[in-house]
Amino acid sequence: TVTTNKLAWAVKQFNSNVTVIPNALPFGEGQFTDDKIPSDKFRIGFVGGASHLWDLLSIKNLFIKLARSPLRHKIEMVLCGYDGRNEETKKLWDKVERIVNADGKLSYTRRSSRPLESYMSHYEDLDLTLAPLENNYFNSFKSPLKIVESGCKNIPIITSLNPPRWFEDMNHIMKADSISEWCYHIERCVEDFDLARKYGIQVGDL
Repeated sequence: TVTTNKLAWAVKQFNSNVTVIPNALPFGEGQFTDDKIPSDKFRIGFVGGASHLWDLLSIKNLFIKLARSPLRHKIEMVLCGYDGRNEETKKLWDKVERIVNADGKLSYTRRSSRPLESYMSHYEDLDLTLAPLENNYFNSFKSPLKIVESGCKNIPIITSLNPPRWFEDMNHIMKADSISEWCYHIERCVEDFDLARKYGIQVGDL
């Protein structure tokens, strides 16, 4: 079983017995409700593992630019999934952390990894999700899981405008192909929270 048609095409070169089962979540049940924790700041979050280091490096200059923005005092960066249980993973996560908080220049919160049964609670502390992807062959087979997770909590999301292109018809997904475009989308959401909330609800309806 695979999650996308493109991945099915790749797997069929080795095994013709392939079934596509798209990612899905049971909206409204258990941890998959749209519960939110209020905050005075606009919380911009990344939820994922340290394996996304190279994806985050592809937008490293975004965080540096945000640290110089007049809006920086309204923003709080939130890194969800930190895992420093051993020296190897801690080194990776520390690199991720320095990217997300612009070497300590941005207001920042670290949230440790949570078990599968409660991982969606990370999204309760977010007002916007970032989903960068480095433009490479492996990432071209990714599924829209991060969009589904954000939609479950009615949170707007910004994604990279490189393959995979399953979101081409998703008009309410903010897409960025440059640091300026990432910054533009973020600034619009920070300056107009009602707009951000509207986009979040639309992501939840996709």
